[in-house]
Amino acid sequence: MRKQLLYLCLLSFSTLFAQTEKELQLSFSPTFEKQSILILEEQSSVYGADSIQITALKFFVSAIAFYQKDQVVFEEENSYHLIDIEDMNSLNIPLVVPENLEFDAVHFNLGIDSLTSEAGVFDGALDPTNGMYWTWQSGYINFKLEGTSPICPVRKNAFQFHLGGYRAPYNLLQKIHLNCINPSDDIHINIAIDQFLDQIKLSDTYEIMSPNKEALTLAKQLPTIFSIVE
Repeated sequence: MRKQLLYLCLLSFSTLFAQTEKELQLSFSPTFEKQSILILEEQSSVYGADSIQITALKFFVSAIAFYQKDQVVFEEENSYHLIDIEDMNSLNIPLVVPENLEFDAVHFNLGIDSLTSEAGVFDGALDPTNGMYWTWQSGYINFKLEGTSPICPVRKNAFQFHLGGYRAPYNLLQKIHLNCINPSDDIHINIAIDQFLDQIKLSDTYEIMSPNKEALTLAKQLPTIFSIVE
C-alpha cells in the first residue's frame, strides 16, 4: 500500500512538472534590404545595385541563454544548431523552457567555442559532412556566405566568405546579445545580409577561406546584422 502511495505521489509530481514547461521558438530570417532571401533550385533572386545572388548561407548558433535583468534565467543544454538557408526547418529552433520563464534578452554564440572545437569530431549539427568543418584547421566554420556578383573579377563572378577559427589571435566566435522589448513564445531574429556586404568591396575582396586578419575584421561586424523583430 505504501509503495502504491509513493508511486502515485511520484506520478503526480512528474505530471505537475511536465505541465510547467512550454515550447518557445527562435526563428531566423535572412534578408537583403528588408527583402527575404530565398535560394531556389534553379536560380537565386537578385539583390541590390551590385546584382548579388546568394547561393549559400550557413552559420552555427550555440550556447543559447535567456536573461532577466542581466542574470541568466535559462540555458539550453548541448546547445548546438546549424542554420542553413537551404533547409527551411533549420531556421526555426524550438526550445523547451519553464512555463513561467520571464526574460528581457536572449544571448547566443555565433559559432563554436574552442573547447568544443578541440574535443574532436561530433555528429548532428557538428557533423563534418555538413560542410562546416576545416580539417586542416581542426575547427569549425562559424559563418559561411557564398554568392555571385558581376563586380567580382573572378571565374563565375563568385564570392566566398568562410569565417571561422578558434586559435588566438584569430578566434572568430562572436557573442550576440539581443534585448527583447515584448518577449513572447516566438522570437523572430532578422539577419541583414546587405549590412554585412556593405562592409565589403566585392571588386577587391571576394574570397576569405581561412582564419586571418581580414576574417577577424569581418567577423566582428556580424553581431551588428542580427536584430529582434518586435
